[in-house]
Amino acid sequence: MQNVLSGKILLKRTEPTGPAQDKLSRATADQNLLPIDRAPRIARDDDLTRAFETTHSKGDPRQDQTWKQKASIDDDLNHHAALESGDADPTATVFELTCVTRDPTTDQQMALELDKHEDVLCSTDENEHARRLFYSPPVSCTIALIETEQVPAKKPWILREIIKILETPQVPPSLPPFQFNLSQSSANHNFKILEENGMDLDKIIRADPSSPLFYGSEFKPVSILEPLFKHHPKWTEMKSRLLNGSEYKMEDLDEEERLGDLSAALIRGNHKSASGEKAIILAEKMEKEVNYGWSIPLLPHHAFKIPFAIVSPMGLVNQASINELGDIVYKDRVTHDLSFPGAISETSVNSRLDSDLFLDCEYGHMLKRCINYIAVCRYHQPTKRILIRKDDFKSAYRRQHLFSKAAAQSLTQMIKDGVMFLLLSLRLTFGGSPGPSEWSCIAEAIIDLANALLSCEEWNPDKIFSPAQANIPKPEILDDDLPLKPARSLIVDIPLESNGKVDLYIDDGISISIDTPMHRKRLEAALPLAIFIVARQNCPEEPLPRDDMLTLHKMIAEGSCAEKKIILGWLFNTRAFIVQLPRSKFIVWNSQIVQILEDGQVKKAELHELIGRLNHSACIMPLARHFLNRMRFLLSKMHNSYVFYTIKPTVRSDLELHLKILAKAARGISINLLTFREPTRGYWTDSCEIGLGGFNSNGKAWRWQIPEELRNRAHINLLEFLAELIGVWIDIIDDDLGDEECLLPMGDSSTAVGWIHRSRIPQPDQCSHAYEMKTKVARKFADLMIDNNHLLYSQWFPGRDNIIPDMLSRDWHLSDDEIFKLFTHLLPHQMHPKFYIKQVPKNIVSFVTSILSQLPKRPQQWTRPKTSGYGLGASGISSCHQSALDAMAIWKLFPDGKSTSFSPLSPKQSEKELSRRNELRTWLHQQSPIPSDMYHRPSGMLEEEIQD
Repeated sequence: MQNVLSGKILLKRTEPTGPAQDKLSRATADQNLLPIDRAPRIARDDDLTRAFETTHSKGDPRQDQTWKQKASIDDDLNHHAALESGDADPTATVFELTCVTRDPTTDQQMALELDKHEDVLCSTDENEHARRLFYSPPVSCTIALIETEQVPAKKPWILREIIKILETPQVPPSLPPFQFNLSQSSANHNFKILEENGMDLDKIIRADPSSPLFYGSEFKPVSILEPLFKHHPKWTEMKSRLLNGSEYKMEDLDEEERLGDLSAALIRGNHKSASGEKAIILAEKMEKEVNYGWSIPLLPHHAFKIPFAIVSPMGLVNQASINELGDIVYKDRVTHDLSFPGAISETSVNSRLDSDLFLDCEYGHMLKRCINYIAVCRYHQPTKRILIRKDDFKSAYRRQHLFSKAAAQSLTQMIKDGVMFLLLSLRLTFGGSPGPSEWSCIAEAIIDLANALLSCEEWNPDKIFSPAQANIPKPEILDDDLPLKPARSLIVDIPLESNGKVDLYIDDGISISIDTPMHRKRLEAALPLAIFIVARQNCPEEPLPRDDMLTLHKMIAEGSCAEKKIILGWLFNTRAFIVQLPRSKFIVWNSQIVQILEDGQVKKAELHELIGRLNHSACIMPLARHFLNRMRFLLSKMHNSYVFYTIKPTVRSDLELHLKILAKAARGISINLLTFREPTRGYWTDSCEIGLGGFNSNGKAWRWQIPEELRNRAHINLLEFLAELIGVWIDIIDDDLGDEECLLPMGDSSTAVGWIHRSRIPQPDQCSHAYEMKTKVARKFADLMIDNNHLLYSQWFPGRDNIIPDMLSRDWHLSDDEIFKLFTHLLPHQMHPKFYIKQVPKNIVSFVTSILSQLPKRPQQWTRPKTSGYGLGASGISSCHQSALDAMAIWKLFPDGKSTSFSPLSPKQSEKELSRRNELRTWLHQQSPIPSDMYHRPSGMLEEEIQD
């Protein structure tokens, strides 16, 4: 917390001459004093932390400063005569001094002196928090602090606005005109209200701003929130939704088609998952929605009188949740299927929505951002714990109102006690495709507010906090005897934000910070306070039931700061620096795959469920995505939900690999293998119809000539893919890699580079043999990465820059020794000093030969490829494009040998090492920059409103 002290100083003015005058002139020209409220943002020297401001009313020669005389010279000199020996000096003047400091106890004894040949005033106290600086006017002075008093600091704008919001009394909500209970009398009453208002729901909603029906009633009024959020980049959209609800921008159906769809939907009813015995569960859940005022109960025949009315079916999905004891419990969640097509129009609400008009969301890459932020924290603070905590928005979608027309297009139905009711949804539904973006518009701003609080050093969580904070459990800290695993350097620049960071995935708020007593307290308080500031608080006289916007039972169960925390279904352990698939999920998912493999067949619903689960694992292990394509293709061919379908050998192989992937996920995957890492080993490869070749950043080269009988079988892209595999595989066999290496294969086929992560299912008229062989190569890549604990990147490289691999794969008229001599003679500055060519190991040759031999001869005629042309003489290489020569020396940007350094950069590390890393980052960003929202969450909360 800043403190501002003021006092009087005695200046004795004398004009400096000679060198002192020159020094003063330079100083005053370079550094102008700034107003006191901007002092914290002044650029400081390493050994000085704060700035002074003094003022004087008489004509000082510096026009950018004002000096204010506090009293007459004679009076002040007489009053403070004890500070000066001798008689009063007419050249002395008393001025007011104000300083910004963090240690008022030190300032009260502060004495400042200025030698007449110096231009800077510093405190004599050596305390780090009490060091002072200000530039003097172009005079030399003797200064003494003669009197001090503590003055309350001016609060930052954000705290001032927050206090205003919290001090503003709330208007008690009024009773809405509709009746919210499931009875025929209430349904008829509600329809009568609509009829009396010309079926204009919007008119009824806007008639009473204090009603719970009013748009934005779950939050504080716009007029109260606007001073705090008006400079937020999403405020315009947020304000619109708070004032008008969420609209569905879509093409309206033809009236005849709409009425036909409406009739058919009312006859059909809900999905089977919510019918029969499950209809009772649905009724219990939807009765709560009615009682809370989220849906208006009507009768089915009323639907034909409601303009734009569309009815969509509901279903139930069983999902895992957590109770206040931290136990996993399973519950049925209601889904509103707005993707279900109408019987006549054959279109759904979601299919007619214009997705191009959806608001951008930040939550999509939240898991990746959290992983990279944790890595940054550990990298910069390797000896500090990293804590994580969670907050959950209670019934998040139900906090956002639908515009009246969108509400009419979100009708559904249910049965209670044998009576069918029509429900008019007033809030966002689970199943509408605009839901995530509409809710995120508001939730993202709340998260930005939490981040702004964390970055506000003046915020004291003991004085400004949410009442819900009292429910947060004690921190869960692991045994200090367990080591803190270090982080590896990243290739992206992520701000440390040492005060902590909050991110969001729809309704899950995740807070992360380096552990200190103050950081811990602020991390617990930030997001609950941000929600408390924005949300309307419950009043004793609430006309309808209403929950706190924070899910309090989840806060009790998992709201503590902890080194181990589940985020989006993954268990994070920041001390061990790993991410794990929870044991309960592993057992269920693994058993499901084993059962399918034993049966050799699967039903559509079971395969659909399994694909969803394995896609979840692919969020952490991207290589797994390549081995979901064939399962998805099989699912697309399943037209009967009640029939068992036989799994093909390729699908069986994929399932067996996923068993290995799940086992590794259950053991834990190092966060160092999940971040945007700085590559530690690079591979340059190339191929042609008769050979493959490449080299790595440590100078190890290889080449393999395709036997005559195996030529003209594989497409060039498959050969390129094989070359990338060989380069990595050789290093693994030679045990030439450290632990958790980041490997970067580079080839000049963009198609082959992409195959590492995914490939398309071939069309019926395409060669399936080639696809199967490509899949085997990808599976081998995945096996190597899983078994040896490495991270795999891939990068396309322009063919014209791929000189060395080009020669290694093409120039078979030259021996290994001749190629080596040619390189070292013509390219001494581009060649690696340890460059050598080795033979490809036999087991790799066996694998590649097996792949090629399983492919039939291609019907196309082929001609023997030309040599590289670089072996024709000195002019061959020296005349090539300059970028190619530069690219040949990229190996210099990679570290030598095994990567064993896990510590962050320190001042002792050489400038050469720092330069290498910067050059490597620059080069990689030029090849294919990583979108910043994948590793850093931007925040616009304080962009404009920064000055006090």
